Order: sequence, then C-alpha cells, then structure tokens
Amino acid sequence: MPRTPIAFIAVLFAVALLAASATTGSAPMYTSLGTVRAEAAQIVIGKVQNDSSGLVVDVEKSLRGGVPPGPLAVTESPDGHVMVGPERLVAFIDRKGALRWVGRLMAGSTLERGVIRLEGFYDFGAHVVSPSVMTLYQLERYLHNGRLAQVFDVQLAFPDGKGGLTPSSLHLRVVYDVVTHQATWKGLHLACFTGPAAMLSVDWGRFALQLTGQCADPNGRTHSRHLAFEGRVTAANLGAGTLQVLAFPERPFMTESEFRRYALDGTITDLRRKVEVTLSDGEKYTWLVGSKLVSSAGREYPAGGVQVASRAQARGSGAITVSQSRFGFGRLQLVLSPAPDQVTPGGDAASIVKWLDSPSQKGCRLVGPDAKDRSCTLSHLPPEVVKASFPAPP
Repeated sequence: MPRTPIAFIAVLFAVALLAASATTGSAPMYTSLGTVRAEAAQIVIGKVQNDSSGLVVDVEKSLRGGVPPGPLAVTESPDGHVMVGPERLVAFIDRKGALRWVGRLMAGSTLERGVIRLEGFYDFGAHVVSPSVMTLYQLERYLHNGRLAQVFDVQLAFPDGKGGLTPSSLHLRVVYDVVTHQATWKGLHLACFTGPAAMLSVDWGRFALQLTGQCADPNGRTHSRHLAFEGRVTAANLGAGTLQVLAFPERPFMTESEFRRYALDGTITDLRRKVEVTLSDGEKYTWLVGSKLVSSAGREYPAGGVQVASRAQARGSGAITVSQSRFGFGRLQLVLSPAPDQVTPGGDAASIVKWLDSPSQKGCRLVGPDAKDRSCTLSHLPPEVVKASFPAPP
C-alpha cells in the first residue's frame, strides 16, 4: 500500500482552515448552502479577472440566470475583497450584481470531473459554505430541486510509524442527506454500532463522522461506545456517483491492529494513548495524552493550558521559522518543538503520534518549579485499554 506523506490529512487541513482566523482573532464566517441557493441570481462557470478595468467574470457557461458567454461586470462581495486566481470556477452572483461565493476545484482534473469546494469572501478570516464539497453534477441537481444526497466511499487509513498514514483494505459507505442531515452507514463490522451516523462536517473538504452504539451485558445492563472518523475528500468517482474519502479513526485514535480489536470487542469503550517521557537525568514520567502527566513516584499533574509560539532562527545565509508548544501540567510544562499540528490541552492523540513518529528533527524539554529545565525524549507506551465495568449484581 502506498504511504500518504506528512499525512494526518484532516489535521493538516483543520490547521490551514483556522490559520487565517487565528491570526486576526476572528472566527470564520459561515453561510449555509441553502442561503447560497436562495440568494444567487446568476451562477456561471468562467474565470474572474480583477484589474484596472474592474471586476469581471469571463463567462463560459451559465448555470442560472441565462447569462450569455463573454465578460460580465460584477462588484465586490459585501463580506470581503474578492481574491481568486485566473482559474476556472463556479461564480455565484447575487441580485445586486455582487460576486458573493465561488466554487473552486479541490480535487480532480476539471470542474466537470472533479470535486469542487464552495467558499465565500471574508476580510477577517475564512468564509465557509456549509456543506461545501460536492461534484458539479450534484451542485446542478441541488440548484434545480433543492435536494442533495451524497454517498461517500471511505477508505480507512492508519499510522505507518513514520509520521504518515497507510491506506488499508477497510472501507465503509456513508449516505448523507444534506437537507435532512440524516446519515446512514454500512460496510464494517463494529460490535454494537447499529444506529445512525452523525455527520459532523463536510466543510472545506473535511470529512468528520461520528458513530454511537449501545452494548448490553447478559444481565441487561448497557454501556455506550463512541467512534469518530476524521478525513478528507480526495476524489470523485462519477461512474459510481460517490465521493472518495481517506479517513482515520480519530477518537479513539488507533493503529490498524488496535482498531480491529476494538471493532470486534464490544466491551472496549476507549483506548488512551500513553507516552513515556525520559528526562536527561534518567527520571521518567508517563504522559496520558489529553489527560495528565504522572511522575515515576506516582504524582499526578493534570493537564492545563497550552501555548504556541514561533520565532525566527538563523540557518545559513537565511532564516527559518521555528514553532514550539508548551503543554501545561500543573506546575510543569512540557515543551515540544516544532509544535504538533493540532495543539489542545493535554495533547491531541493523532498529532502527538505523528510528531513522535516523524523522522524530522525535534526537541523536548520539561520545565517548571518542581523540576529543573531538562531535555527529554519521548517514546510510545502500549495504550490504556478501557473496558466497560459493572458492579456485581446484588
């Protein structure tokens, strides 16, 4: 199987999506696909030109409004400046003649044969259309009848031990009705997962799916199981009418062998990643990712805040930007450089595993009033397997 390089795909995507908003302190702007359908008076395929003569769409084909081929003068979006390159795209123009949204090629060779992503303009961050990912055929059908049911062929991928993901032979098929927000799935045997799915996102190419199940023991007592997949839409299979997705189990985050065990054993409710932190003087801590740091003497330091900083570092005749993250654990701080892709209090399991497995140069320090500033190395420990437990019947 080919390896997907640098490849916790959804994590990288989420960081890119939020970057613009993070730098300004502004949350992304959201517009529903229904609003786009209702407010776009003219929808065309063409190229946008923005020069001294003004903002013009060079129309190739009209999808709504009967716009003839040729130049169409438009105005800036009231939400933000229009910033697109000289690419073929789908342009959505409102009744006042403003270019409000565009559909851009996200994957594939052409708009007609690939996957498009709808987005708007916003001067203070990202402008997300929700849902935003579809084929041109699906978009045209939705514009016509207001219905959109999407079929996702999801190929599961797992960590390869080198900071990437390896696609597996495991697949599941998800059918999602965008209008009713109902999702169903099939294709995998997962103990106790028999209910519907919850599609958490199909925005900006991100694919986020959550499954929930109920297991019962012989005495009729039940416990819940939860499984979340995170991934990215990678292609369209127009013949099959599906969107192709590469995704990994994010919560719990698992290797393929762990996933196969989890899938069959309905008593398992969680797998918690554990990392051994070995300091330069030989002292060791156990990092329960997302939860706490535990010393060799058993003292626990609960996860607190997290900080990310960047600085310029000289290299040769130039300079590079080096990032670092500071994970707070009580009075201690675990400092990792470069910062993992996803930085959350206590650490994000997928990002920490990728950081640890990546062959690139990295640094680790443990600092705080309870310990000297010491360098450290990280290594995997077997995950903590959490199983449902019930008190003995009376």
